[in-house]
Amino acid sequence: MECEIVLDGEAALARLRSGEFDAMTLDVLMPGMSGFEVLRELRADERLAELPVVVVSVFSGREALSGEWVVSKPIDADELADALGAAVMAGRVRVLAVGRAGVRTHLNDTLEKLGIEHEWASTPLEAARLCASRRFEVALVDAGLPDVEAAIAGLDLRGRRLKRSIVIVSADDAEGFPGLARLDADPIPVDEAGAAVLALLEPAAAADL
Repeated sequence: MECEIVLDGEAALARLRSGEFDAMTLDVLMPGMSGFEVLRELRADERLAELPVVVVSVFSGREALSGEWVVSKPIDADELADALGAAVMAGRVRVLAVGRAGVRTHLNDTLEKLGIEHEWASTPLEAARLCASRRFEVALVDAGLPDVEAAIAGLDLRGRRLKRSIVIVSADDAEGFPGLARLDADPIPVDEAGAAVLALLEPAAAADL
């Protein structure tokens, strides 16, 4: 990779706005403008909003960085290379949610509050089409879909290949969905979906890539 190095947030934003970059690494704790402030300006800038960012920091506040790639200090060179490669290929961290309209309302609020970019599908075919054109890190699948097994079988996330990247969520009584027994699935409540996504995006979750 070819790279340019700047030493503070103001210089980083100025350079990003004057050139073309595939990704950036960003420290959180910097003199002057913090990494959080840089991220806020990036995401508010229409031209830079989709730039993938790999945050490299000792900071462990995953929720505040939920839409970004994260590599913890001390830096492991292989982990950094892995995250940068994934960021360049996939763009920002994305979640695919497959579900009914009622579940969508609940999950949209949660994911938007966390700043996680996500896309919706309501059928297995729609989910498969999105997987063919985009890369996703995590899939949230509504346990109440009439064809939940087909929805799960058709998922090809192509992201960082996390071990457990599919989460089954339920807004209803999970016992009412007999297909889940065949899938050996244990649905979580919709209200816990955001926490489940954050846990999967933790740097430690990528240790076995």
